[in-house]
Amino acid sequence: MTAERNQFCGLLNLLTRNRYIILLYAITWFADKVRSYITRINQNAKDIKEIKEMLNTEKRFMDVEKKLSVLEELQKNKKGQSGTMMMWIAIILLIILFYLYLRSLGILK
Repeated sequence: MTAERNQFCGLLNLLTRNRYIILLYAITWFADKVRSYITRINQNAKDIKEIKEMLNTEKRFMDVEKKLSVLEELQKNKKGQSGTMMMWIAIILLIILFYLYLRSLGILK
């Protein structure tokens, strides 16, 4: 009876140790999975933050493009006006040159 009891106790001891090993393995596996998920969540949060910054930058560029297109349209409308301004500048320069020419001839002193 003692031999059978020793075998039974040894088997019970082995099964208990196996349970603890399996439990330890399960806890370690679960902790690794949780750690992996937390790392993935943190990485996704960083990615979302970067995407928001890029979208904000794109929005700024779109605003600048809108303003630029408005300025281009205004510039197209002012092309005729700038020509008349250049004409007045040319007339003033011609008058100044004519004055200097008359002065060099000695007509105007």
